[in-house]
Amino acid sequence: MMQGVLYCAHFFNFILFIILILSLRSWEKEHSDHSPMAVFLMAAAVFVPAAACLLHCLHLLPFFVVPFSITAAELCLIGVTAVSRVRDLQNEAKNYSFQHLEDALVLLDANGLYNDSNQRMRQVFPEISSASRGSDPASCLPFIRQILLSDDPVDVTRNDRIYEGKKRIIDMHSISGYVIWFSDVTLARGHETLLNTYQKTLETQVRSKSDTIRDLQIQMIINFANIVESRDLTTGGHIKRTSQYVRMLIQALIEHDTCPELRDPEFAEHICLSAPLHDIGKISIPDSILNKETAYTPEEFEIMKSHTWLGGQILDKTMSCLNDQAYYWLARNMAVYHHEKWDGSGYPKGLKGSDIPLCARIMAVADVFDALTSTRPYKGAVTFDQALDMIQAESGKHFDPNMVEVFVGLREQLRHRRLFIS
Repeated sequence: MMQGVLYCAHFFNFILFIILILSLRSWEKEHSDHSPMAVFLMAAAVFVPAAACLLHCLHLLPFFVVPFSITAAELCLIGVTAVSRVRDLQNEAKNYSFQHLEDALVLLDANGLYNDSNQRMRQVFPEISSASRGSDPASCLPFIRQILLSDDPVDVTRNDRIYEGKKRIIDMHSISGYVIWFSDVTLARGHETLLNTYQKTLETQVRSKSDTIRDLQIQMIINFANIVESRDLTTGGHIKRTSQYVRMLIQALIEHDTCPELRDPEFAEHICLSAPLHDIGKISIPDSILNKETAYTPEEFEIMKSHTWLGGQILDKTMSCLNDQAYYWLARNMAVYHHEKWDGSGYPKGLKGSDIPLCARIMAVADVFDALTSTRPYKGAVTFDQALDMIQAESGKHFDPNMVEVFVGLREQLRHRRLFIS
């Protein structure tokens, strides 16, 4: 009797074993992402009864233990069911969150092929609905390929809205897929545009105010220079004429492209604006010397020569506070060095050749040309052509040869301008 009961128990245990094996294979297909706990419980449900029966057959385990092993297997199956149910609830929650996100999402596999998309994605980009699992999403939405290949966000416009597309990698250790994430940034972009417009407007206003202040400062300094010239009764109109000659020479030098520095329009304009200040130092020269109608004595000439470095000191005090430091330095160099000579025989430093600042070399030609063609109490004026011949004769001695060549080439323009200014 006991033997028959034992065989029946073995038979039913075998049937249970087969059912458990089939259940395991079916469960594994439906839960490819099963947890280690579920795997352990499933394995225990299969192998605990089998081990108990085998040990009983070998007379190593009493018969009454076998039913307990089957009960243990049933408990394991209940555990597997519970774990699976929890896992299913988690997956349902994730899927619900995925489908109801405010942002549009596309899931791609490691090869960039379509896997899934949420409701928002299908609403904003309905073309994605035609994509099937394993297909290339770029065939219906080409910008997805661009996002995949780029490390930076890509803006996509749809129905007057701007969506920022970003790529996010799933699994940082080895790429197992991608999430393409589209966020509506229309409002943010509008704020950025408004902020940028405000910033540009503010910059324009600040630049305008700065330019106005600079122009006022420059005009005050030029008026100051005119006041200085009004003290010199022998050089009427000198500032106006030399400024015109400087501008004409600079324009010609730019056309000939012989001075790379003048390719900068602001640099060239600063030289023109600096021209009226070249004799600013004469304000410190006594009237008895400044307006003397006869030739200077050696001592008086030394005092007159000091107007160069005195001009530099005046500009240091009046212009060093300007925001435009480039203009300040050009004006200072022109005031200090416009009496230097190409061969090094000038003053105040005895600079030679290209060591003389470009602005001073330009002013030297304009200054001497105006002095030659102007009447002074202690000398008469030479003719226009004689003045140009004398300038040309001093090429390489007093003047930069390049300046002389270009200046002499302006003969007719200079003649017309001279008559016009006079």
